Amino acid sequence: MTATSRSQADDIETNGSSLTLQAFAQLRDSIIFGELAPAQRLKVEVLRETLGMGASPIREALSLLTSEGLVERLDKRGFRVSDVSIEQYRDLHSSRCFLESHVLAQSIQHGDAAWEDRIVLASHRLNRIPRLAPGSKHPNSEWDRFHKAYHMALLSACPSATLVQFCSNLHDHLNRYRNMAAAAVAENRDSKEEHNRIADACIERDVELAVKLLIDHYERTTGILEGVLFARRPG
Repeated sequence: MTATSRSQADDIETNGSSLTLQAFAQLRDSIIFGELAPAQRLKVEVLRETLGMGASPIREALSLLTSEGLVERLDKRGFRVSDVSIEQYRDLHSSRCFLESHVLAQSIQHGDAAWEDRIVLASHRLNRIPRLAPGSKHPNSEWDRFHKAYHMALLSACPSATLVQFCSNLHDHLNRYRNMAAAAVAENRDSKEEHNRIADACIERDVELAVKLLIDHYERTTGILEGVLFARRPG
């Protein structure tokens, strides 16, 4: 192979990988945000038009999403968005509470002034964004981004990047459930106050209080979601 042909092959491989990652990111966001519904069939020919790219990167992206548990491969029948269940939700929730209790404690113990600044900035930005899209009961994608940034800022001083990444993935999977009942989660609670109290406890280096407030925050969401989502779905 000549130097020119090697360069062309490298370009093709790079472009293919870039398109796969682009398709992966867009499909993943659509699933987590609820634009692609649980159990919805994912037809490659339809996604080609939606995403504006060829079939190969889309199939590769769907395979990556399958390994992450957000997409299911149907035997000889393509792909579909993974369904939801109360059993899966409870498993994700309990795993998150168990893991983040440790990661938050580690983050508080190792946090420096820069970590405190990240929390203050993330809290300020989150407080300025409405939970629901203006004039609707649909989730606000901008709030979602700042909400995740806030929670990850709390954990960001933990020395284990692996554990922090696990927490990030759990947040995304649970966010999928929360977005299915965004209006109910936003009602009858002061989420700004909850977030501010957690942030204050972290900055005060009160590990016990911060962990308690964080878990209470998650448990309150869980109580709402179980009542709204799974009361309608037998089993």
